[in-house]
Amino acid sequence: MVILIWQNRCPPLPCFRETPVSTYPWLKTFVLAVATLQVVAMSARADDIRFTTMMLSPYGFKDTKGANSGYLFDIANAIGIEASLTIVNQLAPVKRLHQQLVKGAVDCTLAARIPITEVYQLVEPIGISVSLVVIPAAGIKLEKYEDLVGRRIAVVQGTLGAYAKFATDERLEKYMTSGYRENMLMLNRGRVDAVFGAWGSLMFNNRKLGFTSESVGDPLILSQTPMWLVCSNNLNDASKLKRLKQATRRLRENGTITSILSSYIGRTLESAFNKAD
Repeated sequence: MVILIWQNRCPPLPCFRETPVSTYPWLKTFVLAVATLQVVAMSARADDIRFTTMMLSPYGFKDTKGANSGYLFDIANAIGIEASLTIVNQLAPVKRLHQQLVKGAVDCTLAARIPITEVYQLVEPIGISVSLVVIPAAGIKLEKYEDLVGRRIAVVQGTLGAYAKFATDERLEKYMTSGYRENMLMLNRGRVDAVFGAWGSLMFNNRKLGFTSESVGDPLILSQTPMWLVCSNNLNDASKLKRLKQATRRLRENGTITSILSSYIGRTLESAFNKAD
């Protein structure tokens, strides 16, 4: 209504520019209010942190209700809250996630420390690892790599490259499958002796199928890659980085990160940082 009245009095733009603010007290109040809102908005942005979580189950995925979920998604949220930052957390395929980090379109993510992530800011290890394992059926013991010879092992298509020795070993009986869910069904139904893959992904699917940790044997750990809080090189706010680093350390040391992980996969493994994985 105020705008309509003002437009009826005179041509809007020239009249507004030439009339002193002091002539209309309400206009002065309006200008001050806008300025205050701008300051508040800038202050809020200073406390924002933009995360992207890789869209790959169980790290980040849509649950049955369509909501973002996953253990890395939840850990990232916990870090933002612990750092007293307003976190915006989205899901994206791994390739797009790295593009966002390069461009500075996202501030941080949680990722394995591998050559491709070494180019970013490695802020703090989160205390868990991506563990590549072979899980046997209950009652079968795998104490060393040679114990795999003669065993029927289910392997998800496209994952053999994760461990070169395993991929090229012609002594092993490898059965290619369509996914981790199929692997765990085959293992629990006695169709294979063991399964190959990432511990977290295998146990997440084992749990979703209704099986317990006791339904499988102790894993043979082939490799472990620690997970880190990784931030874009475009994030130059030293104070914000310090808050994120300290928050991650507190959550790692008080067991919160392990607890979040356990809520998704159940049984955990010892990692390279002597924390649960």
